Amino acid sequence: MFRIIDDLLTCDQVAQILKLADQARFADGRASNPHNKAKNNLQIDFGDPHFRETSRIMMQALSQHRVFNDAETPARMAPL
Repeated sequence: MFRIIDDLLTCDQVAQILKLADQARFADGRASNPHNKAKNNLQIDFGDPHFRETSRIMMQALSQHRVFNDAETPARMAPL
């Protein structure tokens, strides 16, 4: 089930992620799901330091958001 989480990121967090994305190295999105023939996108390369920082921002926002924590907290999460 999908759930929309409004106001997950602050304006400052969005600005920080956009700045990181401008500086990041992107790679073929099929790297995260090589068997999906329909997948046609770019994503930040997993080895790029900007990937770790954007993931940290997102994980922190999710872990502190009431809706996310009230709905369901998974035992494990794949990197964002």
